[in-house]
Amino acid sequence: MIERLKGLDFTLIEAIDGNNNDLLQNLDYNKSLSKYEIANILSHIKSLDLFIKSDHRYCCILEDDIIFSDRFFSLISSVSYWIPRNTVAVKLETWRQRKLWISRKFISIKEGKLNFLKSLHFGTGAYIVSKDGAKCIINELSKYHEPTDHVIFKTLLKNQLNGHIYQLNPACCIQKHHFEDEISDIQRKTSNLGKKKSLFNKIYTELFRPLKLCIARIKRCNQMMRLIEFK
Repeated sequence: MIERLKGLDFTLIEAIDGNNNDLLQNLDYNKSLSKYEIANILSHIKSLDLFIKSDHRYCCILEDDIIFSDRFFSLISSVSYWIPRNTVAVKLETWRQRKLWISRKFISIKEGKLNFLKSLHFGTGAYIVSKDGAKCIINELSKYHEPTDHVIFKTLLKNQLNGHIYQLNPACCIQKHHFEDEISDIQRKTSNLGKKKSLFNKIYTELFRPLKLCIARIKRCNQMMRLIEFK
């Protein structure tokens, strides 16, 4: 990681060990989450809390298996000039998802576009966060209800009164195993968050499916499905 960052100032933070047997003691959490997902949540809370206590306006959170393009260094060195006000987070990486919704509307910056993220985009390998954004993320992560990426890049999309979440397009970061599997349409198996539906819920779902589809089409009129490339 030190060599890959090419002299950028950074703080190395030790991740929480998911193999620690005491990790889940006295913790109220969604039992469908694995201990490794809980460890990931705690690691991001630890990193974001350290940032909040610092004098910096913005922070870039990086996991240790991330790969950068040359554009990353230009973006990071000039972040205070291009990042929009009222930003919660900017996702810098791609999981190469084909079923990813982003806004048609975008903000042009020197190194690409900033589209409003409109659907879950997996991964927390690389994202820029503001101080207010970090507080919002910690507040939601501390519920221990969903994996880290679901919280930041899905749950917080539903209420953007606290600010916006953007997707850098094209992405300047990618996790190593995705970079080595360029032809794959990456889709991650989520933990057992889905609950088995009752017969009533199944009937309810089918009855209202046409209405939901109609509403979804209206919502998607200003959106588009894109595979975010790594460049």
